[in-house]
Amino acid sequence: MTRPSVVLAIGGFDGSGGAGTLADARAIQLNGGYPCTIVTAITAQNTLRVDQIEPVSSDSIRTQLKCLTDDFRIDAIKIGLLPSVDCVETLIECLRTEEFNCPIVLDPVMRATSGGQLADHGAIDRLLHGLVPLATLITPNIDEASKLASRTINNLTDAIAAGNQLVRKGCQNVLVKGGHLEIDKGTDVWCCQAGYEVFEAVKREDGTVRGTGCMLSSAIACYLGHGLSMRDAILSSKTFVSHVISVRHSLGSGTPLTTAGIRIFDP
Repeated sequence: MTRPSVVLAIGGFDGSGGAGTLADARAIQLNGGYPCTIVTAITAQNTLRVDQIEPVSSDSIRTQLKCLTDDFRIDAIKIGLLPSVDCVETLIECLRTEEFNCPIVLDPVMRATSGGQLADHGAIDRLLHGLVPLATLITPNIDEASKLASRTINNLTDAIAAGNQLVRKGCQNVLVKGGHLEIDKGTDVWCCQAGYEVFEAVKREDGTVRGTGCMLSSAIACYLGHGLSMRDAILSSKTFVSHVISVRHSLGSGTPLTTAGIRIFDP
């Protein structure tokens, strides 16, 4: 067996398994990678709500990262929830110190699917000005892109303008996820220095699933770690997420969860 790509997922722990590092790990494994994770926050949440967010200390983040990088060759990094300014600052420091020579995918998580605020406003501002320039790709949804670009996004034209604006601010690549657009639902926009490309939904699925944003960005990081081009990594990941959405169950009382990849081991 060939060596799988080692993908480091950095983000919050969601005990319900629908989002955060547990969802990241599943997406990485389902796309042929080996997941390592660093937890930035312990959250108490389920399919209905977020009850508590407890940021992990800066010292713990540094120690987790140093321990893993001492032992593993990291092929790609996916960054999710960074709940506080301290978390963002610590990660910026670590990334600059370690000088990772691999793709870095940043999913600027701000709110949970249930609507709960996950990151404070200071963290969002520092993320834009300090962490975004270090990333190979950022994957904001419509609400996140609107906040980062400080402009309203109502349609595909607005999404393209916001993506291009973020590229001008120093982002190498921006994928504005259009899942929340009423008219162009599921249509994503990839913006870079060379221009932009619109990717329509692979398959229009009714309903939603928790954690699709986490899983999409983790899958992209995984494919970039495999050596795929940015365009091919995005397209492959969109196909994956379309499948994830199609295999869902209401395991809780709120937003459905995907059960993609779950099977009984048959020795």
